[in-house]
Amino acid sequence: MILTVDSGLAITFAGLEMKAEFSLTFEDFLECHSYRLKLSEPMLAGAVALVGLALIALGYILLRQGCLGVICGLVLFAGLATTALSVPIGLLSSFLRRREIDRRKATIKEEFDSLYMGVREFEADDSGWRFAFKDAQDIRVWKNLTGFREERQTFLMADDFVVYALPKSAIKEEFEKLRELCIQSLTLQNQIHSVPLIPSLGDFLAVSFSHHWRKRLRTMLALYSVGLLSVAFLWLVLTDALPGFGIAAALLPLLLPCIEAAYYWMQFEKGVWMGQFEIADISEDGICLRKGTLESTTNMFRLTSSRMVEVRENARAFMIYALTEWPYTVPKSQIPPEKMAGVRNSLFAHRNVK
Repeated sequence: MILTVDSGLAITFAGLEMKAEFSLTFEDFLECHSYRLKLSEPMLAGAVALVGLALIALGYILLRQGCLGVICGLVLFAGLATTALSVPIGLLSSFLRRREIDRRKATIKEEFDSLYMGVREFEADDSGWRFAFKDAQDIRVWKNLTGFREERQTFLMADDFVVYALPKSAIKEEFEKLRELCIQSLTLQNQIHSVPLIPSLGDFLAVSFSHHWRKRLRTMLALYSVGLLSVAFLWLVLTDALPGFGIAAALLPLLLPCIEAAYYWMQFEKGVWMGQFEIADISEDGICLRKGTLESTTNMFRLTSSRMVEVRENARAFMIYALTEWPYTVPKSQIPPEKMAGVRNSLFAHRNVK
């Protein structure tokens, strides 16, 4: 429930334990909105380079098959030019990415200066919290809390509608008590099992193949088309150099899934699978994601049915899509056989069925 009241009307709690008045600095506000500054790495230069290499391979194949020299020459020249063009495109993409980050930061600064400057009030007790800013007040009970996150200098609390930012410096003495209240309100009852969200290499490969071929089918087909051209080019080069290589060359297409698997392996070694959560507490009442132990957690979020867009299962893991591009991976190897059915039923029961 959100209550908007006149500034002269005071709403109080009985037996308040925490009170704070504070003003957010721009650094606090920027920390809360840091997700708006995260941009994916530009892929255009790599795509252009792949197209150039594919054209070079196609030109050689046409030449090898006796096509007109002019046509082959044009295709080869186009491939070389396209490949060379990927370098300035890469530099330009990086420059534009930095410019976009600066532009977004300036937009956030304008929003802060025009809408978010001023004194805020925060009060909390064992029953709930009150957050007031200008002429508006939000009053919540702890069951409305959906998650919290501790940043370097701010503490963020969220319900289904609003994220509340609280500088840790404003609640120095009561900070641990507030964290304890948040943890208690998010801890699930009737827990089935706590699953570490730490996939093995095999888990990560299985999830990556499944995710990319379902969510990025056109991209994968385009990459494999380029790969097949490259394989044909390699086959012609090798058979010209080694005439007896023809039979063994039939195995060259197997290089493509091996290369894809090698790319996922490099992503695994880089720690791409590491998300903001480390453990999934799965119960009959829902799923709660957290980072750290219950006593020291710095990030905790309760997944509701409205946020669980999709749940998938393969031989090695469950994949939970919750308004995110990459799924939360729940490795089956971390689930005892006697609890597998309960975990599966809970995950699929709480998904958002449209």
